[in-house]
Amino acid sequence: MLRTLLARLKAIPRAGDRPERASILLPFVIISIGLGVLAWRSYLLSARLEAGVKTLAVQYAGYAADITARRIDTAVHNAIFQAAEEWQQVERRTAVPTSTALQTWLNSNDWIISAIYVPDYDPGSSIFVSSLHDRSVPSVRLTREFYTSSGLVRYTYDPARLLDRVRPLLRQQPLMQTQGMQPHAELAILPTPLRHGGQLLPDGFAHIAPLATPLTGYAVRAFVRTNFGTSGWENARYISIWVSVVAFALTALGAYLALRGLKRESETMKLRAALIANVSHELRTPLSMLRLGAETLKRSSK
Repeated sequence: MLRTLLARLKAIPRAGDRPERASILLPFVIISIGLGVLAWRSYLLSARLEAGVKTLAVQYAGYAADITARRIDTAVHNAIFQAAEEWQQVERRTAVPTSTALQTWLNSNDWIISAIYVPDYDPGSSIFVSSLHDRSVPSVRLTREFYTSSGLVRYTYDPARLLDRVRPLLRQQPLMQTQGMQPHAELAILPTPLRHGGQLLPDGFAHIAPLATPLTGYAVRAFVRTNFGTSGWENARYISIWVSVVAFALTALGAYLALRGLKRESETMKLRAALIANVSHELRTPLSMLRLGAETLKRSSK
């Protein structure tokens, strides 16, 4: 029975039989290296994505400004041509245009401030009408004239009101019609811009395209933000960095817990080894005395 107990105690793993620390830490090292590589690749990918967004912003701002400016030029020329066509229709309906007809024509084109009609047959019987008594005097006024079959019409108009008439064209760009992108792009008409072309701004990119005659003092400005998704928790680079930091922290915590468990196991094995040594010593001493007594009795019996 004592021999069986000693055999079982000797079968318990000793301190020298524990796994080495390197074999336990190796998986954590491999995981840490893998996470570091993934975080670095994610950082590079997000940086390239931001560069691509800026390139697209530059291209779209230039496209939107130029196309919108040409559309506004076309709409302005159409409005001017339509006004001239309406007056020619008035002349066809009436043999001699009157001030009432001229006032009606002016009211139908609210961007015109005043107009004068000079007939060819009698320049002294010119007709002049104005709408300045119904509105404030604009700071900028432009003059234009056109010839008809019976005379000359010269009118003064407010370019701001004319632009208000064609301003809905600013909302016809594809990016402006996309609900998710509306807060990130803007189109506006600026009076007397300081410079034309592209402008790099801290929060995006702007492109200014001038308008053609007669609105040469105005320009279309297209602005596209490039800082969306690049600040705070929306920034992919920040996300990759924080994810890698958390992953490294968890890996370090796992390695610490593994080493702590290994240390406890080592201490437990040392205690087991000490227990085996003490038990073996305590059991061997009485056995030796019994064996010595038995041999003494055997010799004395002889």
